[in-house]
Amino acid sequence: MGEKSEFWSERFIQIFNEFLCTSNIASTSANRYWSYVKIICDQLCKDFLDIDQKDVTRYFDKLQQKVYTNEISLHTVCCRRSLFNKLAEYLVLYYPDYYTDNPFANIFIKDSKAYVKATSIPSLEELNRFLYACKRNFMHFLLYSMVLRMGIKSTELINLKKEHVIRDGDCCFIYIESREKYGSLSIIPMPSDIIRLYNEFEGLENPNREYLFTNSRNEKLSITTISRLTKKYLNMAAIDNHYTLKDFRNRAVLDVIESRDKKGLTYNEDVATYFSLKDKRMNILKDAHYLAINNPVEDSDLKIIAM
Repeated sequence: MGEKSEFWSERFIQIFNEFLCTSNIASTSANRYWSYVKIICDQLCKDFLDIDQKDVTRYFDKLQQKVYTNEISLHTVCCRRSLFNKLAEYLVLYYPDYYTDNPFANIFIKDSKAYVKATSIPSLEELNRFLYACKRNFMHFLLYSMVLRMGIKSTELINLKKEHVIRDGDCCFIYIESREKYGSLSIIPMPSDIIRLYNEFEGLENPNREYLFTNSRNEKLSITTISRLTKKYLNMAAIDNHYTLKDFRNRAVLDVIESRDKKGLTYNEDVATYFSLKDKRMNILKDAHYLAINNPVEDSDLKIIAM
């Protein structure tokens, strides 16, 4: 079943083998158990019998950070937690002298889609460099500006048509069809700086283009293309962090929340409505450890301008 951990005691090896034999675990699962238990003991530099709640919390916090950066799958993390939990339950039941409580019982695995780290939020300086890198293509400049100011999702961006931009005097709105299907607010106002950018973009527009953001063949952009463009501009801007459009969207939401908190405006239901966020995600974003330098909302000092 592979090598033993250098931190395993002879007593633990005896109990571990007993657990594997008496629990009717298949050989494939037994190999997985052996491997995962070795990994956690090696990383914590402890025998499994000596692992406590603080060790477990620290270990899974690191794993969840790796989930967010796509270094490990959420399924793998949940699988490890399940295996450790079963082994710990066995120890509590048959060897209470070693395990009086199960340190894995109360570990909560966050959904990777809702997990936000402070280091995954681009700084203002990085945003300036990124927008400067894509300034030569005004369509791309507008696309990323709308994400940073309005928090529009990539799936929403690629399906935006020119007819979805609605004018009402000096005001301008965007109709997002997909939100209507899920009962969210489907018509959202553009902030004034994005209206100015859009007016300039409209003057450069190809009248035969159906979608707002297209490739050289006037076909709508794909998710893959936007991902490739994001990597391209990150490289051009000499930004080492592998930010995604979701990270830019998180920046937009967090800046709005931070701006309102500074002004004593804690009512954020309309923020959740604007960005089409569920309560659970709003709470996670509000709890994220993040200090906004400027705030890309209508009443903030940060405005995006054409360069």
